[in-house]
Amino acid sequence: MTGETRQDEIRQIHKEYKWHYVVMAVVVALGIGIWIGAAVFANDPQGYAMNLVTEGFGVAVSVAITVIVLDRIYERRNEM
Repeated sequence: MTGETRQDEIRQIHKEYKWHYVVMAVVVALGIGIWIGAAVFANDPQGYAMNLVTEGFGVAVSVAITVIVLDRIYERRNEM
């Protein structure tokens, strides 16, 4: 009986913190990807770091613009 209630508790924790697991998996996958990239481009670490920074900046700006545009569309839809 104890195993069933503990298993139910574990399932409830997994349901409750589902997005924490997703975020952690993404962070781990990105970390592994960056580590592999650093190993592949070990002969030019400064160039690799520059590429990571510029790519990260590009992604951040793209996401920010997308969020702003979608937010404006949502506001206009609510005004109608």
